[in-house]
Amino acid sequence: MDIISVKSYFTGANVSKISVFTNLTRYFLNNGSSLYTKKVEYDFWMSENPDFSRSKIKDTAMIVAMVKHIRNILTTLQPQIKLVADKDILLDCMQVEIAPGHTPGHIISTIYSGDEKLVAMADIVHATSILFTNPRWGTSFDYDFELGIKTRVAVLKKLSKDNALIFGYHQPYPGIGHIKELSVDSYEWVPADFATPQLKD
Repeated sequence: MDIISVKSYFTGANVSKISVFTNLTRYFLNNGSSLYTKKVEYDFWMSENPDFSRSKIKDTAMIVAMVKHIRNILTTLQPQIKLVADKDILLDCMQVEIAPGHTPGHIISTIYSGDEKLVAMADIVHATSILFTNPRWGTSFDYDFELGIKTRVAVLKKLSKDNALIFGYHQPYPGIGHIKELSVDSYEWVPADFATPQLKD
């Protein structure tokens, strides 16, 4: 198998995202790959005492273990990490935009080709059946609970208004769809069709 150079990014360095690189560390280190993230994200996890005071997570032992795990991965991958700024264009086909709350440097990204666009909204909405309809309810996983709500409300409003095609990895299969506004600060996930029925001969 040929070893290729990979350009990758993580939407946030929380455990569910950064841990995927645990088994890929040697691969990333040995072939000149790059891993993109926001400076504020990197600095938060590498700081002496990351501030979780605005989170609903109160299990100190879990926070300590999580930070240690994430910091170890980031330290190992540090030579490959490239820091990006808000609205930067990556690989001539993707714009990254900070959407803080879930993590300090959490990002959503717009992938484009010609006139076609796909917005990867990352961790804006975890529970499809709850947080689209009630985006102000929030989620305990956010490092800053209130900021997460503020960001969610703003992003859902914009994506709904733009009628954007969206990829959401927390949304039901196929994870592609649109956001429909139901009322003020209340929305609905409208999944894209993923199968075309075929008539029998």
